[in-house]
Amino acid sequence: MPAIKTIMIVNEIEKHYYDWICAVAIPDLEKRKKYSKLLMALYVREFIPSMAMDDNRRVDGLNFRNRFAYETNTEEYAIKQSFGNNPCSMLEMMISLALKIEEQIMSDPDQGDRTSSWFQEMLCSLGIDNQDDQNFDYKWFNFRIDIFENRDYEANGKFGLFTIKHPLVDMRTIEIWYQMSFYLNEIT
Repeated sequence: MPAIKTIMIVNEIEKHYYDWICAVAIPDLEKRKKYSKLLMALYVREFIPSMAMDDNRRVDGLNFRNRFAYETNTEEYAIKQSFGNNPCSMLEMMISLALKIEEQIMSDPDQGDRTSSWFQEMLCSLGIDNQDDQNFDYKWFNFRIDIFENRDYEANGKFGLFTIKHPLVDMRTIEIWYQMSFYLNEIT
């Protein structure tokens, strides 16, 4: 049974946050509109770490709310009040990871900000990049995310967050951070 966040967007701060995080994920407004169902599904789907160290990705996703507070000049207490104990969503985890890739590992001023490209790579690896609003299938989406969460994806990471061509290790047996490291090492 998929874990679904039971609280939908119910207040202005969370609505502003959701719009902001979606713009980080897909900066182009027209493209973002075409993927509104997928973005919302990622936002309401809770990220549940399947390995102890993957809890770091959950914490990063939750801390992304603080970044929003800082960048939008919103009081942190208002964020805490708006979100309560809402769990980290798949969208928050993926965007915070894409930002870590861009800002802490692969930053290149000549390339510009590639955060949305890293996010797109994860969507491709998960096998949900074709889920635009015209083709969105919630059952298919949940099926794919269940594969990721249960680590039922392929040994090379296909249908997880990062797919590599020449795996040196079964990607299902290592935390997301190391999966990302293998992926980045292979593409550079």
